[in-house]
Amino acid sequence: MDIWGIMEKELIQYRDLTSSLRIHTMYYEDRCHSLISQIKASSFDESQELFDELFAIQSYMSTALYKYSFQLSDKLQSFVYCFERQSDFMRKKWYEDFKNGLDWPEY
Repeated sequence: MDIWGIMEKELIQYRDLTSSLRIHTMYYEDRCHSLISQIKASSFDESQELFDELFAIQSYMSTALYKYSFQLSDKLQSFVYCFERQSDFMRKKWYEDFKNGLDWPEY
């Protein structure tokens, strides 16, 4: 039995879905850059909602990476790793790092 027709159809679906998922992850990466820029221009108190959104994105990307084994870009993988711990201490640490010129969290 030849299953090439089925496999080819699934490969086309895989290609299309992979491209779409890459576009979505690029959106989240761009959004993180925007949030980090806004944090740099904010006071610590004003930045809390921005951090809330960053931590929500971290949760989404962590789910994609670990639950669904979706390969993220190196930058997003670094972001997922660095923003795993969501505490007041880490918010203050990242706030200071961003205010001091850090553009992206890296491990």
